[in-house]
Amino acid sequence: MDNIKTGALIRERRKEKGLTQRELAERLHVTDRAVSKWERGGSLIKIPHQSHADFCSTDTAGGL
Repeated sequence: MDNIKTGALIRERRKEKGLTQRELAERLHVTDRAVSKWERGGSLIKIPHQSHADFCSTDTAGGL
């Protein structure tokens, strides 16, 4: 898994949905610092539940 490409995808999807890093973090029950690290490719994504599935979905009607 390429952390840089994954981070760019997360950032793109977050911006498409009009969310700040803080808002995304709240929805995923993580810190905004974690979201920042993901977007910079600085760490792997570790989310303790399925809430990320909605965010990462290509179906924007069902996403966050």
